[in-house]
Amino acid sequence: MGREVRNIATGSRSFTDSIAAKTQCNANVTSTDVRRLGLLESLSFKAQIAYGRRTYGKRASITRISRTQVVKTTSHTKLTEALTLDYIAANTTIPVPRVHRIFEDSRGYLNLVMDYVEGMELEQVWDGMQPRDRLAVMHQLRDYIAQLRKLKPPRPGAVEALNGDACKDFRIRADRPFASVAEFQMFLGRDWFMENKLAEYNEFAPALQRSAARSYRTVFTHCDLAPRNILVKGARIVAIVDLEFGGWYPEYWEYTQAYFSNLALPGAGAGVWELFEEEAFPERYPDELTTEICLASCFERY
Repeated sequence: MGREVRNIATGSRSFTDSIAAKTQCNANVTSTDVRRLGLLESLSFKAQIAYGRRTYGKRASITRISRTQVVKTTSHTKLTEALTLDYIAANTTIPVPRVHRIFEDSRGYLNLVMDYVEGMELEQVWDGMQPRDRLAVMHQLRDYIAQLRKLKPPRPGAVEALNGDACKDFRIRADRPFASVAEFQMFLGRDWFMENKLAEYNEFAPALQRSAARSYRTVFTHCDLAPRNILVKGARIVAIVDLEFGGWYPEYWEYTQAYFSNLALPGAGAGVWELFEEEAFPERYPDELTTEICLASCFERY
């Protein structure tokens, strides 16, 4: 049998209220949020998954199970992704999928049952888009990034997931939340780099030193704003997806992470990053990007 987190769409206490309470007290989701599924319910859900794969196919971690819903499951899916999606939906106008139910299967994997959003990945249609349509998408994205940055962290300065857990990012593999940006940067190796490697990167020393001298606020960050995670219809963004890495990060992190995410595109992005940088970001952080590039070349995080 599996387990099911209480239906997010129903109940005497709204999921949004539950999130607000957990975020305020910085508490983790506990076993009291989970109930045991009956055997028939588990079998029914497995049948839905099988039907979806036959009917719609399976794509990476996503299986469409009906005209209106998909299931996301991986070995590393966490409840924080569902919390984040609902928090963003409740506090911004950013279009994100609505989570309806969460199951834990016999492997212990979480299954997020979410809205199916009809649209194309920006990555798939970018090359065929008119310049004005590309610009329109970037301006929408700029507004969405600005909305994320206006959200108020429960613990200003802490680098953590929405519920106070460690931020999930396979590229840095943090095993804990960080009480401060300085602690986060130390974990990334910045202090060691400045003490031991600065001479080898002398050309970039001014940018590295300026970045090291600054203090940073924390803002809510998607953390993987790659075109594959932006769904569009024509020139309109219909969904921002894959918020599993989302959390409270240093204010420059969205900007630097977007650079690395866009490098992974076929053909080095065909101008995506340049337009992202110019049109989508309310604030730019060139010194911090230089620092992250140097650190990435030294520690091979990406």
